[in-house]
Amino acid sequence: MYQQVMYQLTLSIHALEPLIFSHAPISMGQDTLEYIPGNALLGAAANSLYGDNLRDNKMLDNWRLFHSGEVIFGNAYPCLPHAPGLPAPLAWHAAKGASCLLERQ
Repeated sequence: MYQQVMYQLTLSIHALEPLIFSHAPISMGQDTLEYIPGNALLGAAANSLYGDNLRDNKMLDNWRLFHSGEVIFGNAYPCLPHAPGLPAPLAWHAAKGASCLLERQ
């Protein structure tokens, strides 16, 4: 019997240079994301591991990791020190019926 096992790896990412990720190709507009998308993390990991594993002849391991769907790369959200960053619905930012925009004083 096949049993699914899920492991989660939490990373702390420090950008050494400014990062820009967008919803669509640049020619479609300039909307940028406020997080690092999971597919960018997948690409960075694949770029790193494919080079190493080509020499080690571990192509099957690479295929399972990056192309089988067995491994999911989630988005990286900004966070506070020692606290995970997760997206929250806009409704959580203000009481029901109150303005969710900050008033300038």
